[in-house]
Amino acid sequence: MNLQNSLKNQTTSLTEFNDSFNLYCNGVRDMEENICSVFSKISGITEEYLNLGVFLLFQKMDK
Repeated sequence: MNLQNSLKNQTTSLTEFNDSFNLYCNGVRDMEENICSVFSKISGITEEYLNLGVFLLFQKMDK
């Protein structure tokens, strides 16, 4: 009987660990997606400013 309880407790512990680990991995994945999204937005904004700067530079050169 004691062996059955021990095995049941170990199984429960492994299941809880697995669930917790999956939650952790999902959280890390969500953070990575959020970080990539933010960098993508920053990159897009920077590119727009660079394009605007080049456009304005060419406008000045044409005058």
